Amino acid sequence: MSRIGFLLPAHYCFSRGSGVRQEALLKSRGLVALGHQVELLSPWSPVGHGSLDVVHFFYGGLQLSGIEAVRQAAPRRLVFSTIIDSNQGQTAYRLAAWLGTISSRLFSVQGEFRRQAILADAVVVRSRHERERVVQGLGIAPGKVHLVPLGIDLDGVDRFRAVARGREGVFHLSAFDQPRKNVLRLIAAVGPTGLPLTIAGSCSAETLPGIIAAARPFPGIRIRGFLSAVERDELYYRSRVFALPSLHEGTGLSALEAGARGCGVVITRNGGPPDYFAGIGHLVDPFSVEGIRAAILAAYDDSDPGQVSTHVAERFNDRTCAARLLNVYQG
Repeated sequence: MSRIGFLLPAHYCFSRGSGVRQEALLKSRGLVALGHQVELLSPWSPVGHGSLDVVHFFYGGLQLSGIEAVRQAAPRRLVFSTIIDSNQGQTAYRLAAWLGTISSRLFSVQGEFRRQAILADAVVVRSRHERERVVQGLGIAPGKVHLVPLGIDLDGVDRFRAVARGREGVFHLSAFDQPRKNVLRLIAAVGPTGLPLTIAGSCSAETLPGIIAAARPFPGIRIRGFLSAVERDELYYRSRVFALPSLHEGTGLSALEAGARGCGVVITRNGGPPDYFAGIGHLVDPFSVEGIRAAILAAYDDSDPGQVSTHVAERFNDRTCAARLLNVYQG
């Protein structure tokens, strides 16, 4: 049995819907299911010297500046999971990483990512897109970078299967006040079709009025706030299509959850989603309202959306992906 410590930036304690925290929890569940011990590390409970085999830190960047202090706990391996949701040009990304390393007084997010990746014994990425960012953008040796797909928890996946026969409408779930989530184009794409569209998740008070105004001409569009796990799963099962046409995505965790529950998936082609949905989902240009609309209509008419759930269950379950992560830990 391995003893593994997981570490997140402290500010995630204020975010109910953090995909980074959810990703770490999914990895934790997979490892525990395989018989390993995972400690969720906190500055309020100091770690004893030599008490952990592995320390795995997530996200990185300026929020985890000083992560080298982990070495005081003498873990055998220090592992870094990058979370790079960026379509910034590779040249600009590489330049930002370099600028952050030329002086102790000059900081950049990419420069800190690079420093932490060099410091770690292994770097875990979630897609080929992210691997390219780390190897070519940050200049990290390819042999140090390991692709481990995101694995989701399939426990309780049948909770609402009885209501799935009455599926209708389109569902979107995200922190939809972020411009990269692209909900205004989603509204413009779905609204004229007359299909029901539910947009849910977190949204700032400053951004919400503009989104409500964009949806107002279309009576079939409903805006909801943060959902409990039960509310979320029920909407997955009641919806025919899940749409996440973001400007870019690291993986699209909510799309994987929706696909596992039988939704047809329409998702951006930018970032990591092609590694997860090529051949079984509808990959779209997020800047094309017409393209998003056509993909949603095609997914809506798909006679066998169940192929998505089978694909996700076989390739992206938490235990399968946790086994790959263990290989990284063991070096």
